[in-house]
Amino acid sequence: MSAAVANVAINLARSGSPVGAGMRKLLKICAEIHPSKKWPAFDAINFESDTPRLKEWLLNLLKDEPPPGSINGFWFGMFNPVRGGEATADLYLAGSDHFNADDANWACRPAYWPNGRNSNSNVLREIYRLSYGKSGGLQNDAEYPLSLGYSLLVITQLCGEIAPDIWLSSAPSRAVAVGFDSGDHIWLGTLWPNGFMAATN
Repeated sequence: MSAAVANVAINLARSGSPVGAGMRKLLKICAEIHPSKKWPAFDAINFESDTPRLKEWLLNLLKDEPPPGSINGFWFGMFNPVRGGEATADLYLAGSDHFNADDANWACRPAYWPNGRNSNSNVLREIYRLSYGKSGGLQNDAEYPLSLGYSLLVITQLCGEIAPDIWLSSAPSRAVAVGFDSGDHIWLGTLWPNGFMAATN
């Protein structure tokens, strides 16, 4: 299930699908591949609700802790922190000065590691809570595709909404990738002075 749904999520993000519409399509496909009565609970999540707050987080982060001009790749890393004694899901921003679309190791040992890197995403937290709820959930069958799909969609949307000069500062271009720290590495596209260009492979 994971590879098939991941490819759908990547295509939705690269095509510029809005966050809410993209997540509804992804949920429908997940339910078809892995039928369960638990999927409607995820459909009740307001996937669009977190976008303005995440946009503000990025604007403040890039202003208060701007990456050096040498950074040519942004890495939006997905991970599972423990907060308040409970595991959850979140997304952070880091940067590298040796981006390589063919080698995920470029994101290791980041040269840009800001203090305010964690997004504290409400949607990712809710996806995790429903996936591993006390009453029993779909666990990784839900968390993996929905967390990945949401992160791809929302970051792509924000790449288009936030002005290129804020993303780039003094850099000529910056690649954007999203993925799990322990797994998939997905190159979304590249930020240029004239805007964001989605990757095609």
